[in-house]
Amino acid sequence: MSDDAHFRLRIPRHLKEWVEERAEANNRSINAEILSCIELAKDGVLVLEDDARVRYRAIAHDVLYPLRAEIEKDIEDMKSEINALRSEIQSRKSL
Repeated sequence: MSDDAHFRLRIPRHLKEWVEERAEANNRSINAEILSCIELAKDGVLVLEDDARVRYRAIAHDVLYPLRAEIEKDIEDMKSEINALRSEIQSRKSL
């Protein structure tokens, strides 16, 4: 006889979808994924993951997003320079 406890669980649809995605990504059944999450939460690991996610978002917002805008401007400037060079090459070819 199994020592496993059985019970029904109601969870919001978005959490069910999250568990399903996580289970698929980790190559586990939904039940195994839920058990893994419970074990990780019990050990405080999920809390650490959540803290890391929050810190990453803060860094991304404060550091990476401003850099992205700068890089996009640099790319646009390079595109303009390339187009100017192409025009110059075409005009020299036609001489």
